[in-house]
Amino acid sequence: MTPGDKDSKKNATDLVDLLDNMEKSKPLDELLTQVMDKELQDQFKKKEEIKNRALGELASASKIYEKMPLERLAIKLGYDMNDILDLLEQIIMNNEFTGIVISGKEIIFNKIQRKEELDQKPLLVISNTTQTSIPMKPPEIRIEPLKRKKVDLKFKVLTEEPVEQVPVEPDSLVAEAEVTPVAAQIQVKLNLLNNSQKSIDNVLVKFLVQGNARFLRMKPAYALFPQWNNEIIVPSIPPSSSRRILLFFTPLSCDPVEFNILVQHADAGGNFFDESLVEKIDICTASFARKPEITKEEFQALITRQLKFKGIRSYGIPSSLEPADAYLIMKEILLTNEFEFVGEKFIEEKSQFLGWYYTSFNENDAVQDFIVIGQVLNGKMEFFAMANEASQLLSGLTCLASQLRTALIERGTITDESELMELLCPSCGGVLDKFPTQGELHACKFCGAKLQF
Repeated sequence: MTPGDKDSKKNATDLVDLLDNMEKSKPLDELLTQVMDKELQDQFKKKEEIKNRALGELASASKIYEKMPLERLAIKLGYDMNDILDLLEQIIMNNEFTGIVISGKEIIFNKIQRKEELDQKPLLVISNTTQTSIPMKPPEIRIEPLKRKKVDLKFKVLTEEPVEQVPVEPDSLVAEAEVTPVAAQIQVKLNLLNNSQKSIDNVLVKFLVQGNARFLRMKPAYALFPQWNNEIIVPSIPPSSSRRILLFFTPLSCDPVEFNILVQHADAGGNFFDESLVEKIDICTASFARKPEITKEEFQALITRQLKFKGIRSYGIPSSLEPADAYLIMKEILLTNEFEFVGEKFIEEKSQFLGWYYTSFNENDAVQDFIVIGQVLNGKMEFFAMANEASQLLSGLTCLASQLRTALIERGTITDESELMELLCPSCGGVLDKFPTQGELHACKFCGAKLQF
């Protein structure tokens, strides 16, 4: 039996016409790159352009000045001051431009940049080991950066002694947090505002997560996946400025997730101040309802224009599971959840299977469109979804992914949920274009980070 034998609601002629009219004759990876990755690719391209402009400005300024106001660099790049600080932090921590430090609102140049120190990408070694059955524990990921020269992040002004920090007032550091659904993940946005006229150093932020959610990454990368122990240290927050930190989590079940955040810092006399924040996000159980058959024009309009929120859950196919069987499991999950079958396309010699499904999402007495593309290719099994609301996208994909893990355990393909590896780059969060074989060195197509399983 082939994956297409499971449903005979569409005859072959109508299916071919539908897929041809929607340009499904293209290779599956090219098709889904157009639909899923264009926005993310544009975003990374823009960031790289801004970073390259910043590196150019720094290289020019280092030949002329001993120091440069941050505001001047922000004006030249047309960028917000906080974003400039985030960008410089990334450049310094990745050793993409050495010989600079940040002191208050100024950049201090210690030496001229050398060409051979540019463009070094981190090496991320990823290993998947079988673990005991603990729902919250993810596959182990070990990240080993390339050897780099030590970057001195102490804030010194040329040959002067480091400026001693004076005692700060309890309200000099203000913390704000916000939790929102973003691309089928949970984003925690933390903003730390320094209202004082002196730098605040070594700010400790602790996170207590109540609920079934897995940490993915953060930006800036104060802690990468393997070093994550529910806390981070922000080295320094310059006077009258702020630090914005974004953390991303994948929910593993349709239940509320609560984040308890504790922010601590000390003054020069060793007196500690702390502030507690509590943020919660509700992930409702997805309620799907089958809709009447959709016309080709309506379906194409939904994909190209109407459904603006997109997200994906991508997993490596377990070694004991055939690609065709992986697609059949995904198809059965979708049909069981009242999805209307629209069309399929197979390239069996390449083990590629693609199916389009359509349903409605019921929330607060409102019925809205919901589309899922189930696909198997390049050693991956993926649910790609489109919805009208970010909350619906998060709930829908969380529900389908949870059912997929349960189905694989019930059929004995895996013994624990942790064995199903999510294929997201731990550096930038982009979806990997394939499931690398063990020992293979694979570069993320978005950020260039090198990953090895």
